[in-house]
This record gives sequence, C-alpha cells and structure tokens, in this order.
Amino acid sequence: MNVKAGQSSNPDEHPIGDRAEARLAQKRSDRSVQYESRLEGLMQCLSEEAGEGGEISVDDILERLAHRSYGPLILIPSLIAIFPVIGALPLVSYTMASLILLIAAQAAISRKKLWLPGRLRRASFDRDTFARGLDRARPTLRFIDGFLSDRLHFAFHKPWPMVVIWLCAVLGALMFVYAAVPGGVVAPGLALVLLCLGLTAHDGLLVALGAVAAAAVIAGSAFLVMWVF
Repeated sequence: MNVKAGQSSNPDEHPIGDRAEARLAQKRSDRSVQYESRLEGLMQCLSEEAGEGGEISVDDILERLAHRSYGPLILIPSLIAIFPVIGALPLVSYTMASLILLIAAQAAISRKKLWLPGRLRRASFDRDTFARGLDRARPTLRFIDGFLSDRLHFAFHKPWPMVVIWLCAVLGALMFVYAAVPGGVVAPGLALVLLCLGLTAHDGLLVALGAVAAAAVIAGSAFLVMWVF
C-alpha cells in the first residue's frame, strides 16, 4: 500500500493535521469543501461513505477525518454517542467513549500520529440506523451551524487548549460510567460536543460554554460518588 508523505505505514495509526492546515482548509472556496466543513455536511459525508455491507466503521470515520486536527476527531464520536437512534444501540456508547478517551489522551501528550487498537478501528454500526439518527438530528445540526462564529480568541491561547483536551479526556472516562444508564451519556456527550465544536470552528464562546458544562458534569459526578460512598 502506498503511503503519502507525512503518513505512517502502521495501519493502526492516522496522521493528524496541525492547526495551520485546518485553518487553510476552512478558507478554500470550493463548495464541497465548504459543505463538508459544516457540522451537518460532515455527518452527511460520513453517512455516504459506508463500507461494504452498508456499515460505517470507526476506520471509515478516521479516513474521512484524516489530516484534520484533534477537535473534529473527538467531536464526531461525541455526536454519534448522543445521536437519536444510533446512540442507543448496544455497545455504541462504550465504543465511542473508548475512541474519545484514546484520542484525547494522545492529544494531551501532543502525539502527531493517532494510534487505535485494530479491534476498535473495526467496530461498526448500520448505515441505515446512522441515516435515521442523522435525519432526526438534522434540524439541530443546522441550528448549530448557523450559530457558529469566529470569536473570543483568548480561549485558544495557552494554556486553554490543553485544558480543554484534558477536560475531554476526563469526560471520555466518565462516559464509561454513564453508559451503564440509558441516556446517561447525554450529559458528558453534550459537554464534549460544545468543547470540540468550539475548537473546530474557533468559537471561543462555545469553548467557554463547554468548559462550564464539563465542570458541572465532573462536579456532579464527584457529588454522586461521595453520596454513594
């Protein structure tokens, strides 16, 4: 298999583009690129790229998001976990939580190439179920797309991006606990979506809202632990 410049020959690794590449990609004038940069468009592209047998695998998602920054890589599994219909499928919440935790942990140590175990990369779910969930979530995705704006740039100055990544790692770990309760992943999942959508769109307001939501989820979890024990 041919390997492009900057890519790893290890099949369990994917290259991660830096922020400069992501910002250049956002400035392209091609319509298809503009559509795919939107939240709704990105999810639609994932749906259309189902593999053989009508299934979408984690590997398909990584292929679509190759050369992007860590923000979209954490954003997509967070959205899938809280999607209507598909998020309720058996093991989907645990699979997405594993993906989020591994990606966030590697982002926290500034790893340039993303590694995931082969078993996780091969995990898949039905394309038709994904499409139904997307159809139900489409109005919300469109609303979010219209709300995004480039603002509050201080949120992207050190050390805040690394703080956000660590918050994502903690929320990913908490998703394992909340996944035991039907619909339990919605709380940490929404906080993750706000944080990562803010990083992806360079929207500091969403990052701030996500940080508040993450703090609330973490504090609530700590309270529950103390109450139980």
